[in-house]
Amino acid sequence: MLIHARFLVPFSLLALSSPDLAQEARASEPVLVPGALSVEPGAAARREDTRVPTVFEGFVLEPDGAPAEGAVVVSSAGGQAVTDVAGSYRLEVDVPLDATSVQVTVVGRAGGNLVASASAALAATPGGIPRAIPVGPLQLARGTSCSPSWLPTFGFLPGMSDTVRALAVYDDGNGPALYAGGDFTVAFDSGDSFLAKWGCSDTTPPVLSCPTSIDVRDRLPNGPGEVVNFTVTATDDLDPSPTVVCVPPSGSTFPPGTTMVQCTATDSSGNQSTGQFPVTVLRVRRR
Repeated sequence: MLIHARFLVPFSLLALSSPDLAQEARASEPVLVPGALSVEPGAAARREDTRVPTVFEGFVLEPDGAPAEGAVVVSSAGGQAVTDVAGSYRLEVDVPLDATSVQVTVVGRAGGNLVASASAALAATPGGIPRAIPVGPLQLARGTSCSPSWLPTFGFLPGMSDTVRALAVYDDGNGPALYAGGDFTVAFDSGDSFLAKWGCSDTTPPVLSCPTSIDVRDRLPNGPGEVVNFTVTATDDLDPSPTVVCVPPSGSTFPPGTTMVQCTATDSSGNQSTGQFPVTVLRVRRR
């Protein structure tokens, strides 16, 4: 998965901004920036040439198909828009004349690792005439992992304020994060100078699955109460094995009557969800 939410695309990685990269691009075959902005040969050398005012229009849907209000839409050519109550957006950017496609990415406003992305093909336009590009519906889907990466872009602010010289993914013990170093003094969402860091943010609690209720008969020869075994599970978007703790635990001896079992699921980021269910030990009358 691409980087979740705010550090997936907010900053502008000037993929062809340095002289070395520009020279390399001029000497190579057609330059294709994976998953981002595709340009023709020599685009780096002509990056100061005409930019075309381009408007990307479309709408965003929640996973259940409802309009996604407040989702953030960005592109590999820069720019940012927010969807309205109907899920619609209008993203205005200046795209290099040589660009043949732009990656449009959206992140859900409520977190939860909801993202969607699509590549928008650019129609040729003579002389830098403004153009409107329709983008198909983008339906948010929950990511299954958080693997830091970057989306190359063209431009400066509202991303980095200057050239990015190096990028690396490193885990310092608190989970993998994307590090960027360069000449910038402003880094969107990081607020750092020269060296910026964005980490995977997990704020979604695990999903806890408990029994609705458990009823057992008290077998009198065993004395008062019964040993009751049960299964409680939890799933999480980023943690494959969240911890589940129940009190009393499975395998405990439950006294006659009804006892409430309290369960808590905790993921590796410390997010928790709780649940409860009754265990009833029924007395058996002797005849």
